Amino acid sequence: MNACDVSETVGVPTSIFDIYQPARTGDAYLGFWSYLNTGNYREYVQAQLTEPMVAGGCYYVEFYVSPATKSDFSFDNWTCDCISMHIAEDRPLTGLFGLTPQINTVPGAFYTDTVGWTLISGIYIAEGGEEWITIGNFNEDDETTVFDFLEEDATPYVYMFLEDVLVTELSDLDVLNDTVVCAGETIVLTVPEGAGSYLWSTGSTDPSISVTTTDTYWVEVTTDCGVFTDSAYIFFSIDDVLFSDTALTLCHQELPFVLDPGVAYETQVWNTGDTTLLLEIEAGGIYILSGYAACQSYADTFYIEVIEQLPDPSPLPDDTLICAVGWTALLEAAPGFDSYLWSTGDNTPTITVNAAGTYTVEYASTCDNYFDTVTIFEDPYFLESPDLGPDTIVCSIISEAIVLDANADLPNYLWNTGQTTPTIVVTEAGVYWVSSTTACLEHADTIVVNACSFINVPNAFSPNNDGINDWLTVLCSDCDAFISLSVFNRWGQLVFESNNPLNGWDGTFEGKEQPIGSYAFVLRYSDAGTEALKQGYITLVR
Repeated sequence: MNACDVSETVGVPTSIFDIYQPARTGDAYLGFWSYLNTGNYREYVQAQLTEPMVAGGCYYVEFYVSPATKSDFSFDNWTCDCISMHIAEDRPLTGLFGLTPQINTVPGAFYTDTVGWTLISGIYIAEGGEEWITIGNFNEDDETTVFDFLEEDATPYVYMFLEDVLVTELSDLDVLNDTVVCAGETIVLTVPEGAGSYLWSTGSTDPSISVTTTDTYWVEVTTDCGVFTDSAYIFFSIDDVLFSDTALTLCHQELPFVLDPGVAYETQVWNTGDTTLLLEIEAGGIYILSGYAACQSYADTFYIEVIEQLPDPSPLPDDTLICAVGWTALLEAAPGFDSYLWSTGDNTPTITVNAAGTYTVEYASTCDNYFDTVTIFEDPYFLESPDLGPDTIVCSIISEAIVLDANADLPNYLWNTGQTTPTIVVTEAGVYWVSSTTACLEHADTIVVNACSFINVPNAFSPNNDGINDWLTVLCSDCDAFISLSVFNRWGQLVFESNNPLNGWDGTFEGKEQPIGSYAFVLRYSDAGTEALKQGYITLVR
C-alpha cells in the first residue's frame, strides 16, 4: 500500500482493504492474507537481513501490525492473534506450517486497533548464520483463532497490514518512553519477550506491567547475553478545561450551516444532544461543544447570528402608458436596502423620469440582491388629430366627386363608409367622419358634405332617336327655381321655349328637324327669390 496510488485501490490511507489506515511512519506499508476460512491459504512477508547473525548474539526484534477493516471480497474483516516471525539461515519456500516461529504474539492478544498499530517484539539469541526472516501465520486453519472484532457477522477473512520491521543487535534496552497519560487511565509498559527473567520497580516479574500513578518505572531484563535495564517517566495529567468563543454572522441563504470546531476530539457532545464532531444547524443561537482529547476538556461556544430574509420587496409598478404632455413619473424601489443602482446611473431609492423607456434597478442588502424593471410608454400620436377641413359641397347631378383627406399621419383609420385609407372619394352629400384609435385616444373628425345648388343647360345634344341625349333639358338640383328656357337659331328666331323643367327640346321647329349647328339659349331661374339669367350656346348634332 502506498500513498502515491490515487485510485485508492492500494492507497494510503484508503484502499480496497481499509476505509482509513494511515502509515505509522512514511507513506507506505505491506498487507497480506493471514486466514481465508478454508484451504489453509496464506501469504507471508520475507526479507533478507543486511548481514548474517552472529552466533550467541542477542537481537532485538519488533514489527507492527494492524487489521484491515474490509477485504477485497467486499466483506468486513476479522482479526486474530496469529502473527509471528520465523528467523532462519536459509529462505523457507515450502513447509511453512512445520516451522516454529521465534517471535510470537501473546495468545489471546487480538489485534483490534484499526487506526493505530500493535507492537509485536521479542529477544532472539542467534545460533549463527541466520539471515532470513518470515512474517505471517504459521498455524493451520483449525489451529488459528479468529475474532469478529467489528461485530458485523461477516465471513471470517483476516487481512493484516505490516509496518516498521526492525531486527537489530541488542547492546542496550531502550523501548520504554516517557509518556503523559490522562488521569484515571491505565498504561501498559512492555519490554521484549524471550528473556530469562524480568524485574520491575513495582516488583513484577512479567514482561509487561500496568500502571496508574505518576512515577519513574524501571525494569531489569536478564538474558543469556547479559542484563539490560530501561526506564520511563509516566505522568498522569489532571484534566482542565480550555474555552474558545466563535462569533459568526450568517446570511439566511447559508442555512443549513455546519459548525466545525477544527479539532478532532476523542469524544464530544453538543448542547443540542448531538455527539458528532460536526453539527449542522438550521437557525441562529448559541451552540456549545464539550470535547475531550489528550487529557484536556474543551468548551467551544459558537454565537451564531442569522440575517433573516427581508420581506418580499414591493416591486416597481407594472409597465405604464402615460397619456400627457410634459409629464414626469416617480419610480420608487423597495426601501430599506443598503445599495441601489438604476439604469440611469442614480443610486437613490427613488428617481424621477420624464422620457419613455425601460428602467431597471438593482438593490441589495448584506444578504439579499434584487433586480426589477419597468417600461414607460408614450403615445406617439398623442398630439395628432385628423382634420377633414370645413364643410363642403358636392354636385352629384353632374357626377362631381370630391376627395376627403384626414390630413394626419395616424394609424388605424376607419371611416363611417367602412374604408380604412387616409383619403376617400365621395360623390354624394352626407355626413362623413373618420377615426383613428391609438394607445391613449380615439382621434376623430367629422365633415358635412352638402349638395350643391345647381341649374344649367348641357352644351350639346343629338336628337337622332338613338336614345342617348335625344332631348335638350335643364339640369337642376333644385328645379323649383326654374322659370323658363328659350332657344334661338342663328337668325334670332325662337325655336323652343318652356317654363317646365321636365319639358325638353327635341331639335324640331314647326315639325321640322333643325339643322346641325349652334343655337343660343336663355335660362331664367330664381336665386334666393331674385330672377337670374344664364345665357350661352348649345350644339345640335345628329
